[in-house]
Amino acid sequence: MREEAKWEKLKAVFYSFYPPDIQSRIHETLSGLSVLEALRVIAKKTSRFEHEVLLRPLEADSCNEDEVIVLEKAISQAIPKVLERISHNAEAVTVAKRTFQSYTENSPYSIIESNEWFSRKWPKRLLGKSEALAANRRNYHNHARKGLEACLWLFQLEHLTYRFDQRTLWIHVKTQPLLRAQTKDKRIPKVFRGNPMPDKYCLKGGAESTNLAMSFQIEQLEIALREIDIPFLQNFDLLHNHNYYEQFELCAPIVNFSPTECITILQTHAKYQFLEDDCFIVCKPVILAVPEIHHTMRVYLDTSMFMSPKEDSRLFNSTLRRFKPYGFCFNCFSKDHIGKWCRQESEFGQPTFENNGQENELVKTFNSLDL
Repeated sequence: MREEAKWEKLKAVFYSFYPPDIQSRIHETLSGLSVLEALRVIAKKTSRFEHEVLLRPLEADSCNEDEVIVLEKAISQAIPKVLERISHNAEAVTVAKRTFQSYTENSPYSIIESNEWFSRKWPKRLLGKSEALAANRRNYHNHARKGLEACLWLFQLEHLTYRFDQRTLWIHVKTQPLLRAQTKDKRIPKVFRGNPMPDKYCLKGGAESTNLAMSFQIEQLEIALREIDIPFLQNFDLLHNHNYYEQFELCAPIVNFSPTECITILQTHAKYQFLEDDCFIVCKPVILAVPEIHHTMRVYLDTSMFMSPKEDSRLFNSTLRRFKPYGFCFNCFSKDHIGKWCRQESEFGQPTFENNGQENELVKTFNSLDL
């Protein structure tokens, strides 16, 4: 009964994310799916509300309870790797801050140096110094961001709970929200200890901003599980529910390239805009016993960075196509488009029910699906 009540709540929460005018379309779409797939859609869309990450197997269709035990042990063994990441970024931030001191401790110009201002060389000299400062600032901010995000990872991983869900047949990983800066954890270097998180992760302000920050925190947990070297998790797709990453299938002729060159090929499709952390390869090509013509592998691109990657690359005779696990837009459930860039605004967050009887209608609608 407890499990039934939980799912009834999630069903109502799911519907509350959408305006009334598209709810009939959603009902029709879910009715056309199997019970398992419909429940997985509901779980995916309410995972931010539940503070969960859903582990979807890359090859198999379902998980099992034994894998939960293996996962829990693997996460505990990954904590030192997160601490190492924090330490590495703390050292880089310290070096960058030390470099900044040279810009704030200038000695008075000598006559010779002042005379250089009137020579033809001074514009080039100033430009070089400005570029060096800008590069150092980027380096400083990059390592500061990564270090603080790793501190968030540490908190999230140490507050995880795991369960195998009998209805979705996936492993659900749940964490607690980080409410304030970590000030007492002596494992965190002083350069990060007590520092507030970047604004996008701070749970402050009204309900809308708080819910958005919580969504960003859960998305960071998805990234953490993807980036930390945890061999067990290589068998799972960890970004299938991420707000910014879209799934693509990269296909290129075997005779032309090795799978190890796929990053280079992706750069041509991304119009050479490849940036660190904006691309993930989630499965390696499978070598079959029968002759093959193409390598095919699943990749993720941050579509906020690569808004319109090229579908075809003449250089490698390769293709990059959006992976379409559903025949509809996962945001608004329309069938005339697929992808993140949807005109229908529908964000993960805390649902709000107006006093118009909508909540009861939502429950009735979902009960009619017999899930």
